[in-house]
Amino acid sequence: MHTQTKRLVVAVLGASSFALAACGAPSQPASRSQTGQHVSVSATAVVSSRSIPGVGSVLVDGKGFTMYTYDPDTTSTIACTGQCAVNWPPLMGQPTSTDAAIPSTKLSTEKRPDGTAQATYGGHALYLFSGDKAPGQDNGDGLMGVWHVVKVPAGSAAPSTAPSTMAPSTNSGGGYNY
Repeated sequence: MHTQTKRLVVAVLGASSFALAACGAPSQPASRSQTGQHVSVSATAVVSSRSIPGVGSVLVDGKGFTMYTYDPDTTSTIACTGQCAVNWPPLMGQPTSTDAAIPSTKLSTEKRPDGTAQATYGGHALYLFSGDKAPGQDNGDGLMGVWHVVKVPAGSAAPSTAPSTMAPSTNSGGGYNY
């Protein structure tokens, strides 16, 4: 293998390892990143539901991008900051919806470590995934076993809070379907 090719392989592997580590591990509090293409910085964050084949009805942002939760977050602590928030942009602002499947009582905000307001649904902080390039994708579902789509059961006014009995989604991330 040529020296130049070896350097390229090492650079790519190093960058991939860094990106994967940032996806799953909580980081130290840092200021919110504006680099994520889906980060909403308005005072209001619009959410609705959308059906994804093989997954079911999920929560989406105003552009139709799938919303996710992160297991290390709690109802009082946001764990995804720094590089994690670049890969998993938080939905910022007070969430609102006119979708009947999403009761306004489930929509709220949680204070991020930098003092900004992150949208929540059913007490869970909401994120987008930088790997979703088009509305309706769920490429982040099940990644590292800690990222999950937010499922909105059809005909129900509450999100599922336990792993679904449905078959796992067809994405490469695997299977927890919240």
